[in-house]
Amino acid sequence: MEDWLFYSLTSLLCLVCSLLLRARASAGAEDGAGAGPAAVPRTSTSSRRCGGSRRSTARCSRRAPAPSARRPYGPTWTALRRCISSGVLNPARLRAFSGARRCVLDALVSHVRGEGGAPVTVMEPFRYAMLCLLVHMCFGDRPGDARVREIEALQRELLSNFLSFEVFAFLPPITKLVFRKRWNEMGLTDGEIVSLCSEVKLTIPEDGGRGLTDGEIVSLCSEFMSAGTDTTATALQWILANLVKNPAMQDRLMEEIAAAVAGDGEVREEDLQAMPYLKAVVLEGLRRHPPGHYVLPHAVEDETTLDGYRVPANTPVNFAVREIGLDSEVWTSPEVFRPERFLAGGEGEDVDLTGSKEIKMMPFGAGRRVCPGMALALLHLEYFVANLVWEFDWREVAGDEVDLTEKML
Repeated sequence: MEDWLFYSLTSLLCLVCSLLLRARASAGAEDGAGAGPAAVPRTSTSSRRCGGSRRSTARCSRRAPAPSARRPYGPTWTALRRCISSGVLNPARLRAFSGARRCVLDALVSHVRGEGGAPVTVMEPFRYAMLCLLVHMCFGDRPGDARVREIEALQRELLSNFLSFEVFAFLPPITKLVFRKRWNEMGLTDGEIVSLCSEVKLTIPEDGGRGLTDGEIVSLCSEFMSAGTDTTATALQWILANLVKNPAMQDRLMEEIAAAVAGDGEVREEDLQAMPYLKAVVLEGLRRHPPGHYVLPHAVEDETTLDGYRVPANTPVNFAVREIGLDSEVWTSPEVFRPERFLAGGEGEDVDLTGSKEIKMMPFGAGRRVCPGMALALLHLEYFVANLVWEFDWREVAGDEVDLTEKML
């Protein structure tokens, strides 16, 4: 009965929104005649997809709106962004977690080696390794396996139920009563995450010095763990899949690693700076297979015109990240995985990932809302790719070749 009511109200909400948007579009057409065609989003946030290789397919999950990612620009957004950037993601703090990265890497290597040379489905151990590392960074200690699994279950439940929670945006006083069980489940999940974040003490000076609300703490911690888990694991999987399909590239990378590591044979974070081909491999992986095909939707505060298209105020606009990285006017043979393009003399040499000078690729977005964890993601990808290639020889299994065709999931 509850599901029937849920789908009925959702359909009614869609119908009402459609009628309102149609009426707004008609009014805009009458008011702005001759101003040029209105820009139409190519797709919505809910249609973001990403593919995976045949042996282990990565899924892109929808995420609940988080304060620092979706909140309108202003003092609160600035404060939340500063909290995550200066408190967790600044270079000094990143170096402080080198021991945690080594610990997680050792566990991952032990897991892969424990397969005894059998074919390995890599996505799940990659995802779990990234989550372990981010949980340590988020809560400040090294949790046990049971605690990480508990957090993982909470995150998965929150993400998987996100769609069913959208019904509360429609007449909240009524829907909270009609779907009381679903509302209580959402409150229980938030309460459990708040209990995990009980030690977080952050304030917003621009808003009278108030402390963060429970909702803001939940969103901030949840966003930090969600944004850096599946995305990094997916990128790591794609990079290794391409190295498997291109053994000569893997051999060249192995030679570079061997020349850079110290006498004890351990790949350390400081060794990564002497590996330009490693950086090229990671950048090529992000260009060819960005973890998300679209960034979060943006909107202009005031009506503007872009390339002859009228963009009304507050109209959601999406950016096709994957298509930007495959632009044949910028990249030579863009469909080909070729890390050399990011070395000296290549068209990707000194590429600007922030978009401050130009935009050739934007796997982390661009502008003032560029992903604050970009440096962290690059460090994790370089560190784990280098060590996994150093520890193992990644090859295809006869009869079960890696399929690099992207799949819509």
